[in-house]
Amino acid sequence: MREISGVPFIHVSNIGFFGIDLILKNILDYLLGIIFFILFIPIYLFVGLLIKINSKGPILYKQKRLTKNLKEFDMYKFRTMYVDADKRLKEIKKYNEKLLEDFDKALNSDQKIELSEEDMVKIEQLNKLIEKHNTKHEN
Repeated sequence: MREISGVPFIHVSNIGFFGIDLILKNILDYLLGIIFFILFIPIYLFVGLLIKINSKGPILYKQKRLTKNLKEFDMYKFRTMYVDADKRLKEIKKYNEKLLEDFDKALNSDQKIELSEEDMVKIEQLNKLIEKHNTKHEN
């Protein structure tokens, strides 16, 4: 333990693996990864079937990611959102930006915020979506 500006810190060193220990660790990692992948194939098939039954569109979602060395690769995962989620996100962002500009103008002046009926409906839909999302993630 050491102190920095009077605050105690525990120092942990990363010793790592070298030589035969590193080779054995890598073999064990790959072997266990393959075994677990094979064991979970029935679950993957079942989840894929559920996604296909419940919604139109592809089962897998492809996304570009970066490694820690900043190499780009394609990552695949089960699709858990709308097929056009990226488009919907852009629309929501565009709408939110306009709404935020209006609120900012109103806050920096004596002007009242006037929302159209369409804006009120969109806000209500957004509130319901947020409540649904929060309820789903609370359980």
